[in-house]
Amino acid sequence: MIGRKVQSKVVLHLSKPWDLGEALGWSSLPAVVGYRDGDRWLVELERPFRFCESEYRFFVVSPRLEGWQLSDAASCEVPCSMTPTTRDRRSSTSPCDVPPPGAGTAIIGSVTQYH
Repeated sequence: MIGRKVQSKVVLHLSKPWDLGEALGWSSLPAVVGYRDGDRWLVELERPFRFCESEYRFFVVSPRLEGWQLSDAASCEVPCSMTPTTRDRRSSTSPCDVPPPGAGTAIIGSVTQYH
């Protein structure tokens, strides 16, 4: 599917890694979907955060369990993987292509529509 630029709001909810959730007080992370490519979204946090000497602002979000689709986030929490990425992905020809989760920090949680 050809990707498309969008500007919709979502909320990311963390569940793993535990130490990251604890550091952020398990708060929800409002974000803007900047690009959709099938069932992968490039999102930018409204309020970036620092953790272990790295800044987190951009993530590629994808469903983590079979049978789930990110489009379901309009009506329920969708279990997802969040792969940290960089600002440079926005201008890439394939903004949602990132290395597999094993190559970097894997963040597990869910995504819902912004309310």
